[in-house]
Amino acid sequence: MNCAGLLRASVLTACLAGAGLAQSLSDLEAKAAREAAERKREQEQQRVLEAHRERMERGTGANASGEKAPLTLWLENQLPGRERKLLAADPEARKKYETFLRQPDTGLFKLIAVGSPTVSVNDLKVANVVIPIRGGGSYYSFTRHRHDADEWAQLRLLNGELQSGLSTQVRVLALNSEMTSTVKFTPDGLTAFVVPENSTLEEVSVETPGVAYLNDLKPPQDPAELAGLVKRLDEGIGAGAFIYKSSLPVRPDTTCVMRSVIYKKADILVAFRVVRQDADGSLHILWKQLRNFPPPGLKGGPAKKD
Repeated sequence: MNCAGLLRASVLTACLAGAGLAQSLSDLEAKAAREAAERKREQEQQRVLEAHRERMERGTGANASGEKAPLTLWLENQLPGRERKLLAADPEARKKYETFLRQPDTGLFKLIAVGSPTVSVNDLKVANVVIPIRGGGSYYSFTRHRHDADEWAQLRLLNGELQSGLSTQVRVLALNSEMTSTVKFTPDGLTAFVVPENSTLEEVSVETPGVAYLNDLKPPQDPAELAGLVKRLDEGIGAGAFIYKSSLPVRPDTTCVMRSVIYKKADILVAFRVVRQDADGSLHILWKQLRNFPPPGLKGGPAKKD
């Protein structure tokens, strides 16, 4: 190749390299712009929520003025600092039980005491702070480790009583920019509580008297049988010296065991203890999983409809 040819080749190579570099820089700039836009969107969401909460605290929010409630439902990990702190379990309890909490399948969480579940931001205030997740912190899923009142919820605190997280729940459906609809539903499942005698949380196991019944329970696959068992648990099933029910009065410093079955999703046996009860009735609960079963299925249609 002569000198002229070498020169043309060098110029072409340089141009191609320059074009590639320009394309790379353009891609980086576009990515940075997208990330900046996302940060701005998140900041704006938080600003709107903060402003809405401040209006409520001054008594000028939706409850006072008839302002339409925002429909935004936040994920727990998206909550602003004050809301997240309100949902956090007692740090002193976490320190006290840190050795226990190092074991696998254990945890500590808080249940907020509220009068009823809610789906809108402005319908719920606890200590003048809005908790914009369904249920307002009164539900918990041991399987998902979160407070949202959805199909995974396994435990609920209501009026001083621990209940199945499968209690009737509400979905908000946006029909258009001006209209919404609410749908009540009950996920298919069952819940049974028992209080073993003279058992500590550290010692309780599937061999503990009173626990074997829950461990050996076979969830019905027939919808009618499931509905019948749920009704019997609502009333209380006696077996030996123990009573098994679908709800339990709050008993601080008492070891309790719960079998929670959510069809096609989860089936677990857990032991727990209320290690602290706040003045407003909120609970701090220490727990451990005793057994994890394969989630069962149901034959035919649902057990019941709302």
